[in-house]
Amino acid sequence: MGSTKKINSCPPRAFLIVSFWYRPTEVKLFSQNYSYPLDLSAMGAIMAELLMLRPLFPGRNLSDQMSTICRVLGSPTTEIWPEGLALAKGWNYQFPRISGGRLSSLMPLASENAISLIKLLCSWDPSKRPTASEALKHPFFQDLLQQHEYSTISSRLE
Repeated sequence: MGSTKKINSCPPRAFLIVSFWYRPTEVKLFSQNYSYPLDLSAMGAIMAELLMLRPLFPGRNLSDQMSTICRVLGSPTTEIWPEGLALAKGWNYQFPRISGGRLSSLMPLASENAISLIKLLCSWDPSKRPTASEALKHPFFQDLLQQHEYSTISSRLE
């Protein structure tokens, strides 16, 4: 899922880390400042794939995949991810202007908490993604723990 390269390794950092469909946008835009949030982004894409039974962000090439991400999440703005827009500008790439917001329609049977967690994990801005510890404290996992505790208690009572 993530990178096997040490975070503190010397530049240049590898562009070809993480499988293409799970590679976060900061890496696709050749950022040299990626870190652990890239794994959380991949986790969000994989979680969505498990719920949808197909990849969340498929794409034939970089441009196609960026358009797919924009259709799902909406295009980044200066309020959402100024660093990403600067990276894109440096490569003469312009994000398509798409409002997005289709995530819940792609997973109609997913809980609100599942959708919420996937949105957080797949945030454009890596600094806005939760850490692994924070993700585990999300209501999605808390609900799973409560359901597990209930089923364990119920099975003991039978």
